[in-house]
Amino acid sequence: MELLQEYDFDFKYKRGVDNIVPDALSRRPDYREPDPVELYNLSVSLSPDVRDQLVQDYNDDPRLGPIYKDCLDGKVANGYSFQNNLLYFTRRGATTLAIPRHSPIRLTLLHDAHDSATAGHFGFQKTYDNLRRFVYWPHIAKDTQQYVATCEKCQRNKDSQDRPAGLLQPLPISSQRWEVVTMDFIGPLPPTARNFDAITVFVDKLTKQAHFVPSTTSATAVDVAHQFFDNIFKLHGTPTSIVSDRDTRFTSRFWQELHRLMDVKLALSTAYHPQTDGQTEVMNKTLKTMLRAFIDNKQSNWDQLLPSLEFAYNNAVNASTGYSPFFLNSGQQ
Repeated sequence: MELLQEYDFDFKYKRGVDNIVPDALSRRPDYREPDPVELYNLSVSLSPDVRDQLVQDYNDDPRLGPIYKDCLDGKVANGYSFQNNLLYFTRRGATTLAIPRHSPIRLTLLHDAHDSATAGHFGFQKTYDNLRRFVYWPHIAKDTQQYVATCEKCQRNKDSQDRPAGLLQPLPISSQRWEVVTMDFIGPLPPTARNFDAITVFVDKLTKQAHFVPSTTSATAVDVAHQFFDNIFKLHGTPTSIVSDRDTRFTSRFWQELHRLMDVKLALSTAYHPQTDGQTEVMNKTLKTMLRAFIDNKQSNWDQLLPSLEFAYNNAVNASTGYSPFFLNSGQQ
Protein backbone atom coordinates (compact mmCIF):
# COMPACT_ATOMS: atom_id res chain seq x y z
CA MET A 1 0.00 0.00 0.00
CA GLU A 2 2.90 2.42 0.74
CA LEU A 3 4.14 1.86 -2.79
CA LEU A 4 0.75 2.72 -4.27
CA GLN A 5 0.62 5.98 -2.29
CA GLU A 6 3.49 7.33 -4.38
CA TYR A 7 1.28 7.38 -7.49
CA ASP A 8 -1.61 9.60 -8.52
CA PHE A 9 -4.41 7.46 -9.95
CA ASP A 10 -8.20 7.18 -10.15
CA PHE A 11 -10.23 4.16 -9.03
CA LYS A 12 -12.58 2.77 -11.69
CA TYR A 13 -15.03 -0.08 -11.20
CA LYS A 14 -14.77 -3.04 -13.55
CA ARG A 15 -17.42 -5.72 -13.54
CA GLY A 16 -16.31 -9.21 -12.64
CA VAL A 17 -17.52 -10.66 -15.95
CA ASP A 18 -15.27 -8.17 -17.78
CA ASN A 19 -12.28 -8.82 -15.54
CA ILE A 20 -11.07 -11.74 -17.65
CA VAL A 21 -7.48 -11.62 -16.38
CA PRO A 22 -7.90 -11.13 -12.60
CA ASP A 23 -5.18 -9.71 -10.42
CA ALA A 24 -4.13 -10.55 -6.88
CA LEU A 25 -6.22 -7.76 -5.35
CA SER A 26 -9.53 -8.67 -6.99
CA ARG A 27 -9.12 -12.41 -6.63
CA ARG A 28 -7.41 -12.89 -3.29
CA PRO A 29 -7.51 -16.62 -2.51
CA ASP A 30 -8.23 -16.10 1.17
CA TYR A 31 -11.50 -14.36 0.25
CA ARG A 32 -12.83 -17.44 -1.50
CA GLU A 33 -15.41 -19.47 0.31
CA PRO A 34 -14.73 -23.20 0.53
CA ASP A 35 -16.64 -25.38 -1.89
CA PRO A 36 -19.76 -26.71 -0.20
CA VAL A 37 -20.10 -30.42 0.45
CA GLU A 38 -23.40 -31.52 -1.04
CA LEU A 39 -25.36 -34.17 0.81
CA TYR A 40 -28.11 -36.12 -0.86
CA ASN A 41 -31.15 -37.68 0.70
CA LEU A 42 -30.89 -41.33 -0.21
CA SER A 43 -33.84 -43.69 -0.26
CA VAL A 44 -32.15 -46.02 2.22
CA SER A 45 -34.46 -46.78 5.12
CA LEU A 46 -32.51 -47.78 8.22
CA SER A 47 -33.94 -48.95 11.51
CA PRO A 48 -32.45 -47.59 14.77
CA ASP A 49 -30.81 -50.96 15.41
CA VAL A 50 -29.09 -50.87 12.02
CA ARG A 51 -27.90 -47.31 12.63
CA ASP A 52 -26.46 -48.29 16.00
CA GLN A 53 -24.77 -51.30 14.42
CA LEU A 54 -23.23 -49.09 11.72
CA VAL A 55 -21.87 -46.62 14.28
CA GLN A 56 -20.26 -49.49 16.21
CA ASP A 57 -18.84 -50.97 13.00
CA TYR A 58 -17.41 -47.58 12.00
CA ASN A 59 -15.49 -47.37 15.27
CA ASP A 60 -14.22 -50.96 14.93
CA ASP A 61 -13.19 -50.65 11.29
CA PRO A 62 -9.44 -49.99 10.84
CA ARG A 63 -10.02 -48.00 7.65
CA LEU A 64 -13.23 -46.07 8.34
CA GLY A 65 -12.62 -45.68 12.08
CA PRO A 66 -10.15 -42.76 11.78
CA ILE A 67 -12.30 -41.13 9.08
CA TYR A 68 -15.40 -41.43 11.25
CA LYS A 69 -13.54 -39.87 14.21
CA ASP A 70 -12.35 -36.96 12.05
CA CYS A 71 -15.92 -36.31 10.89
CA LEU A 72 -17.13 -36.33 14.50
CA ASP A 73 -14.47 -33.71 15.27
CA GLY A 74 -15.69 -31.54 12.40
CA LYS A 75 -12.82 -32.33 10.04
CA VAL A 76 -13.45 -32.90 6.35
CA ALA A 77 -12.28 -36.26 5.00
CA ASN A 78 -11.46 -36.59 1.32
CA GLY A 79 -14.42 -38.14 -0.50
CA TYR A 80 -16.45 -38.60 2.68
CA SER A 81 -19.22 -36.55 4.27
CA PHE A 82 -21.11 -36.84 7.53
CA GLN A 83 -24.87 -36.77 8.07
CA ASN A 84 -27.03 -38.05 10.93
CA ASN A 85 -24.01 -39.82 12.50
CA LEU A 86 -23.46 -41.83 9.30
CA LEU A 87 -20.67 -41.71 6.75
CA TYR A 88 -21.39 -41.07 3.07
CA PHE A 89 -18.93 -41.62 0.25
CA THR A 90 -18.95 -39.54 -2.95
CA ARG A 91 -17.48 -40.94 -6.15
CA ARG A 92 -18.06 -39.73 -9.71
CA GLY A 93 -20.78 -37.37 -8.53
CA ALA A 94 -22.79 -40.07 -6.73
CA THR A 95 -23.15 -40.02 -2.94
CA THR A 96 -23.83 -43.35 -1.23
CA LEU A 97 -23.91 -44.70 2.31
CA ALA A 98 -20.49 -46.02 3.39
CA ILE A 99 -20.54 -49.52 4.89
CA PRO A 100 -17.58 -50.95 6.86
CA ARG A 101 -15.84 -53.76 4.99
CA HIS A 102 -16.52 -56.48 7.57
CA SER A 103 -19.88 -55.26 8.86
CA PRO A 104 -22.57 -57.98 9.09
CA ILE A 105 -24.93 -55.47 7.47
CA ARG A 106 -23.23 -56.23 4.15
CA LEU A 107 -24.91 -59.64 3.96
CA THR A 108 -28.30 -58.09 4.67
CA LEU A 109 -27.77 -55.58 1.88
CA LEU A 110 -26.62 -58.27 -0.55
CA HIS A 111 -29.66 -60.36 0.32
CA ASP A 112 -32.05 -57.45 -0.25
CA ALA A 113 -30.37 -56.52 -3.54
CA HIS A 114 -30.44 -60.08 -4.90
CA ASP A 115 -32.77 -62.46 -3.02
CA SER A 116 -35.84 -60.34 -2.28
CA ALA A 117 -38.93 -60.47 -4.49
CA THR A 118 -38.32 -56.87 -5.62
CA ALA A 119 -34.76 -57.75 -6.64
CA GLY A 120 -35.57 -60.82 -8.73
CA HIS A 121 -32.51 -63.09 -8.22
CA PHE A 122 -30.78 -61.41 -11.16
CA GLY A 123 -27.15 -61.97 -12.10
CA PHE A 124 -24.09 -60.08 -10.94
CA GLN A 125 -24.36 -56.95 -13.08
CA LYS A 126 -28.00 -56.15 -12.28
CA THR A 127 -27.48 -56.92 -8.58
CA TYR A 128 -24.34 -54.78 -8.48
CA ASP A 129 -25.99 -51.88 -10.29
CA ASN A 130 -28.94 -52.06 -7.91
CA LEU A 131 -26.66 -52.11 -4.85
CA ARG A 132 -24.11 -49.44 -5.72
CA ARG A 133 -26.81 -46.80 -6.23
CA PHE A 134 -27.30 -46.66 -2.46
CA VAL A 135 -24.26 -48.09 -0.62
CA TYR A 136 -20.50 -48.44 -0.94
CA TRP A 137 -17.77 -50.48 0.70
CA PRO A 138 -14.30 -51.54 -0.50
CA HIS A 139 -14.43 -54.46 -2.97
CA ILE A 140 -18.23 -54.24 -3.24
CA ALA A 141 -18.12 -55.58 -6.81
CA LYS A 142 -16.04 -58.62 -5.80
CA ASP A 143 -18.32 -59.38 -2.84
CA THR A 144 -21.43 -59.06 -5.01
CA GLN A 145 -20.01 -61.36 -7.67
CA GLN A 146 -19.13 -64.00 -5.08
CA TYR A 147 -22.55 -63.73 -3.43
CA VAL A 148 -24.44 -64.16 -6.71
CA ALA A 149 -22.18 -66.98 -7.90
CA THR A 150 -22.87 -68.98 -4.72
CA CYS A 151 -26.64 -68.36 -4.61
CA GLU A 152 -28.27 -71.78 -4.19
CA LYS A 153 -31.62 -70.78 -5.71
CA CYS A 154 -29.95 -69.34 -8.80
CA GLN A 155 -27.94 -72.51 -9.34
CA ARG A 156 -31.01 -74.69 -8.85
CA ASN A 157 -33.55 -72.72 -10.89
CA LYS A 158 -31.79 -70.83 -13.66
CA ASP A 159 -31.55 -72.27 -17.14
CA SER A 160 -28.29 -73.20 -18.79
CA GLN A 161 -26.53 -70.29 -20.47
CA ASP A 162 -25.05 -72.39 -23.27
CA ARG A 163 -24.95 -70.73 -26.67
CA PRO A 164 -28.10 -71.57 -28.66
CA ALA A 165 -27.86 -73.45 -31.94
CA GLY A 166 -28.64 -70.65 -34.38
CA LEU A 167 -29.13 -66.91 -34.37
CA LEU A 168 -32.18 -64.90 -33.40
CA GLN A 169 -33.56 -62.61 -36.07
CA PRO A 170 -34.70 -59.56 -34.12
CA LEU A 171 -37.15 -57.04 -35.52
CA PRO A 172 -36.00 -53.42 -35.95
CA ILE A 173 -35.88 -51.33 -32.77
CA SER A 174 -38.47 -48.55 -32.64
CA SER A 175 -37.54 -44.90 -32.09
CA GLN A 176 -40.35 -44.05 -29.65
CA ARG A 177 -41.40 -45.50 -26.31
CA TRP A 178 -44.26 -47.99 -26.58
CA GLU A 179 -44.39 -47.56 -30.35
CA VAL A 180 -43.84 -51.30 -30.84
CA VAL A 181 -45.21 -53.74 -28.25
CA THR A 182 -44.39 -57.45 -28.13
CA MET A 183 -46.89 -59.90 -26.63
CA ASP A 184 -46.83 -63.55 -25.66
CA PHE A 185 -48.38 -66.07 -23.29
CA ILE A 186 -46.77 -68.24 -20.62
CA GLY A 187 -48.77 -71.33 -19.76
CA PRO A 188 -50.27 -73.59 -18.78
CA LEU A 189 -49.05 -72.99 -15.23
CA PRO A 190 -50.21 -74.55 -11.94
CA PRO A 191 -53.63 -73.02 -11.10
CA THR A 192 -53.64 -70.39 -8.37
CA ALA A 193 -56.27 -69.76 -5.71
CA ARG A 194 -57.79 -67.16 -8.04
CA ASN A 195 -57.93 -69.70 -10.89
CA PHE A 196 -55.18 -68.18 -13.03
CA ASP A 197 -53.07 -70.63 -15.02
CA ALA A 198 -51.30 -68.40 -17.55
CA ILE A 199 -49.51 -65.06 -17.88
CA THR A 200 -49.83 -62.51 -20.66
CA VAL A 201 -46.53 -60.69 -21.16
CA PHE A 202 -46.31 -57.22 -22.74
CA VAL A 203 -42.88 -55.71 -23.50
CA ASP A 204 -41.95 -52.34 -25.02
CA LYS A 205 -39.53 -52.91 -27.88
CA LEU A 206 -37.47 -49.77 -27.16
CA THR A 207 -37.20 -49.39 -23.37
CA LYS A 208 -37.72 -53.10 -22.52
CA GLN A 209 -40.32 -52.18 -19.87
CA ALA A 210 -42.61 -55.15 -19.22
CA HIS A 211 -46.06 -55.77 -17.76
CA PHE A 212 -47.03 -59.21 -16.42
CA VAL A 213 -50.78 -59.87 -16.41
CA PRO A 214 -52.28 -63.00 -14.78
CA SER A 215 -54.53 -64.81 -17.23
CA THR A 216 -55.99 -68.19 -18.15
CA THR A 217 -55.31 -70.64 -20.94
CA SER A 218 -58.98 -70.38 -21.88
CA ALA A 219 -58.78 -66.62 -22.43
CA THR A 220 -60.41 -65.52 -25.68
CA ALA A 221 -59.40 -62.77 -28.05
CA VAL A 222 -61.91 -60.50 -26.30
CA ASP A 223 -60.28 -61.26 -22.91
CA VAL A 224 -56.82 -60.48 -24.25
CA ALA A 225 -58.11 -57.27 -25.82
CA HIS A 226 -59.36 -56.17 -22.38
CA GLN A 227 -55.95 -57.01 -20.89
CA PHE A 228 -54.32 -54.87 -23.56
CA PHE A 229 -56.58 -51.89 -22.88
CA ASP A 230 -56.37 -52.20 -19.07
CA ASN A 231 -52.59 -52.57 -18.87
CA ILE A 232 -51.08 -51.00 -21.99
CA PHE A 233 -53.47 -48.62 -23.71
CA LYS A 234 -54.50 -46.74 -20.54
CA LEU A 235 -50.85 -46.26 -19.50
CA HIS A 236 -48.94 -45.89 -22.76
CA GLY A 237 -51.45 -45.11 -25.51
CA THR A 238 -51.84 -46.83 -28.86
CA PRO A 239 -48.78 -48.50 -30.41
CA THR A 240 -48.14 -48.47 -34.13
CA SER A 241 -47.25 -52.15 -34.17
CA ILE A 242 -47.86 -55.24 -32.03
CA VAL A 243 -45.50 -58.19 -32.42
CA SER A 244 -46.86 -61.61 -31.49
CA ASP A 245 -46.72 -65.25 -32.42
CA ARG A 246 -49.37 -66.96 -34.52
CA ASP A 247 -51.61 -67.84 -31.59
CA THR A 248 -55.27 -67.95 -32.64
CA ARG A 249 -56.00 -65.17 -30.16
CA PHE A 250 -53.84 -62.87 -32.28
CA THR A 251 -54.80 -64.06 -35.76
CA SER A 252 -58.55 -64.14 -35.16
CA ARG A 253 -60.83 -61.88 -37.14
CA PHE A 254 -61.57 -59.93 -33.95
CA TRP A 255 -57.91 -58.97 -33.51
CA GLN A 256 -57.44 -58.13 -37.17
CA GLU A 257 -60.52 -55.93 -37.18
CA LEU A 258 -59.51 -54.30 -33.90
CA HIS A 259 -56.09 -53.45 -35.26
CA ARG A 260 -57.59 -52.12 -38.51
CA LEU A 261 -59.88 -49.77 -36.57
CA MET A 262 -57.01 -48.62 -34.34
CA ASP A 263 -54.70 -48.25 -37.35
CA VAL A 264 -52.27 -50.69 -35.73
CA LYS A 265 -50.22 -53.06 -37.85
CA LEU A 266 -50.16 -56.67 -36.59
CA ALA A 267 -46.64 -57.96 -37.18
CA LEU A 268 -46.93 -61.75 -37.04
CA SER A 269 -43.81 -63.82 -36.52
CA THR A 270 -42.85 -66.37 -39.15
CA ALA A 271 -44.77 -69.64 -38.86
CA TYR A 272 -42.97 -72.21 -36.68
CA HIS A 273 -40.27 -69.65 -35.85
CA PRO A 274 -41.26 -67.90 -32.62
CA GLN A 275 -37.65 -66.68 -32.29
CA THR A 276 -38.61 -63.81 -34.60
CA ASP A 277 -40.05 -62.25 -31.47
CA GLY A 278 -36.80 -62.88 -29.63
CA GLN A 279 -37.37 -60.12 -27.08
CA THR A 280 -40.49 -61.70 -25.59
CA GLU A 281 -38.95 -65.17 -25.74
CA VAL A 282 -36.07 -63.90 -23.58
CA MET A 283 -38.52 -62.09 -21.30
CA ASN A 284 -40.55 -65.29 -20.80
CA LYS A 285 -37.40 -67.18 -19.89
CA THR A 286 -36.41 -64.51 -17.37
CA LEU A 287 -39.87 -64.44 -15.78
CA LYS A 288 -39.99 -68.23 -15.41
CA THR A 289 -36.61 -68.17 -13.68
CA MET A 290 -37.78 -65.47 -11.27
CA LEU A 291 -40.99 -67.37 -10.49
CA ARG A 292 -39.11 -70.58 -9.69
CA ALA A 293 -37.00 -68.70 -7.15
CA PHE A 294 -39.96 -67.35 -5.15
CA ILE A 295 -42.94 -69.66 -5.69
CA ASP A 296 -44.26 -71.60 -2.69
CA ASN A 297 -44.22 -75.38 -2.36
CA LYS A 298 -47.76 -75.70 -3.72
CA GLN A 299 -46.89 -73.47 -6.69
CA SER A 300 -50.17 -71.66 -6.14
CA ASN A 301 -49.05 -68.13 -5.28
CA TRP A 302 -47.25 -67.08 -8.46
CA ASP A 303 -50.01 -64.62 -9.46
CA GLN A 304 -49.43 -62.70 -6.20
CA LEU A 305 -45.70 -62.45 -7.01
CA LEU A 306 -46.18 -60.81 -10.41
CA PRO A 307 -46.34 -57.16 -9.18
CA SER A 308 -43.09 -57.54 -7.21
CA LEU A 309 -41.33 -59.38 -10.02
CA GLU A 310 -42.53 -56.81 -12.55
CA PHE A 311 -41.03 -54.08 -10.37
CA ALA A 312 -37.77 -56.02 -9.99
CA TYR A 313 -37.41 -56.49 -13.74
CA ASN A 314 -38.24 -52.87 -14.64
CA ASN A 315 -36.00 -51.52 -11.87
CA ALA A 316 -32.93 -53.52 -12.97
CA VAL A 317 -30.42 -52.29 -15.54
CA ASN A 318 -31.03 -54.01 -18.88
CA ALA A 319 -27.91 -55.46 -20.51
CA SER A 320 -28.91 -54.39 -24.04
CA THR A 321 -29.70 -50.74 -23.20
CA GLY A 322 -27.41 -50.07 -20.24
CA TYR A 323 -30.30 -48.50 -18.31
CA SER A 324 -33.29 -49.72 -16.35
CA PRO A 325 -36.68 -49.69 -18.14
CA PHE A 326 -37.98 -47.33 -15.44
CA PHE A 327 -35.23 -44.82 -16.24
CA LEU A 328 -35.80 -44.95 -20.01
CA ASN A 329 -39.54 -44.41 -19.55
CA SER A 330 -39.51 -41.68 -16.91
CA GLY A 331 -36.01 -40.21 -16.99
CA GLN A 332 -35.49 -41.03 -13.33
CA GLN A 333 -34.83 -44.13 -11.25
